[in-house]
Amino acid sequence: MRINYDLVRKILISVANADIHQDISNYNICIGEDTDVVGWHIGKLIEAGYLKGINSSTKTEPYDYICVELTYSGEQFLSKIENNQLWAKIKKYLGDNSVSITFKAIELTYNILR
Repeated sequence: MRINYDLVRKILISVANADIHQDISNYNICIGEDTDVVGWHIGKLIEAGYLKGINSSTKTEPYDYICVELTYSGEQFLSKIENNQLWAKIKKYLGDNSVSITFKAIELTYNILR
């Protein structure tokens, strides 16, 4: 599976907008998306340092995360991609310049476009 950066953005926005008293998991954010795909992306966001959470995966539920929260780095990254118009510009710039979308490429492009 490859990272879907539109889904990454959706996950980060969902976590940021969640009630502080809500236990956030891959089952109650991004409703309508496949929970395993959301869980896999949450794992990648944890690896990247943008989220923290508890991995409660089992053999039958391989991508299960609970107590998901934004990290400070996640807040900073989200501030760069939260605006719909800027997100569209970043994706267009990367596509026009034949640059693969990565977390680093998004951050660098944001610095160019702002």
